[in-house]
Amino acid sequence: MGLPKNNIKPPEQVTKSEFDEWNQITFKAFYKIWILVLAVELLLFVFYKPNSECGRIRYFWLFIVKPSGMQGIAMLIVIGLSKIKRKIYYKRTMFLSTIILISIFAASAIWIHTSVELMSMLLMLPLIITTLYKDKFLTWVQLLICVSVYALKELYFYPHTPYFPPLNNFINISIFCGSILVELFLIQHVQDYVKIMEKRADVDSMTGLYNHKMFYKQLYQEYMTYQKNGTPFSLIVIDIDHFKNINDTYGHAFGDEVICRIAKLIKSLTIPCHCSRYGGEEFSIIIPDTRLDSAVEIAEYIRTQFANESFDTNDGIKRFSISVGVSETNEDCNDSKDIFLKADEQLYKAKQNGRNKVCS
Repeated sequence: MGLPKNNIKPPEQVTKSEFDEWNQITFKAFYKIWILVLAVELLLFVFYKPNSECGRIRYFWLFIVKPSGMQGIAMLIVIGLSKIKRKIYYKRTMFLSTIILISIFAASAIWIHTSVELMSMLLMLPLIITTLYKDKFLTWVQLLICVSVYALKELYFYPHTPYFPPLNNFINISIFCGSILVELFLIQHVQDYVKIMEKRADVDSMTGLYNHKMFYKQLYQEYMTYQKNGTPFSLIVIDIDHFKNINDTYGHAFGDEVICRIAKLIKSLTIPCHCSRYGGEEFSIIIPDTRLDSAVEIAEYIRTQFANESFDTNDGIKRFSISVGVSETNEDCNDSKDIFLKADEQLYKAKQNGRNKVCS
């Protein structure tokens, strides 16, 4: 009898750059929230009229130093913990910092303003960000913390509060406006992260060039511009010669190094262009407002530069080559695919004629 299968998914890993990006936009959002909360507190302090229950010094301690101090200390601790170097970075660890911070921010506000019913709504704000987690466990963690803080408010904060109820609507209105702005900051936080993820989805992770999907999208957009304005553009397609043999001889890790080297060379171009890795060892360069002769010069430059690149192998220093096809928009192009097919034909021609050539 075989062992039962383990259906528990291991925690999803992320790269250090992804971990740092999330922390950067998270701490930026919470820094804005902290400043906003402090500004609202100071505004209320300016208009506060002392009474027998609470003088200005006591008010300053209860409603400014304690809440903003708690939030500031929490933020510094979480930022410090995020900077600890790790061997492996997990997505759950990345999101937990947000859960902890937003819960402390909400709890401190509710603790201070127990008499303002609107404060309980702050507990709903953390659930906005759970859409990014895509992790049911973390969503339930956030929900459990929210329910726990609310229970703490009803069972402890409210019955044992040292604070007093607001005496006018100015406090309620100020807190309401501040809460709306906090919500906007959190929504912006979500949008910033979504933009980063969308951008990453368009980029080849190994080379940093645009991927297959973006190549065809950009080719189509450039062709539509050509149809509208009549401005020609050129397309360069590149293929590394004998790449399968490179992989078979020196290994896939070495093959990746060769791919990254040609990608680095392509990215070093200073002209306005759209560079993609649309296949395993295949690359493209869309050059707007450029005629064929200029594109051929660029292609020849890339070919000669790569031919001079040196690679250390067990067999000594090796050099490799690329074949390049170039095409330009004209009246024969009925759609964006036609210009790609023309460039691909020229690439095939370069391969047939001995490789390490530019054909147009």
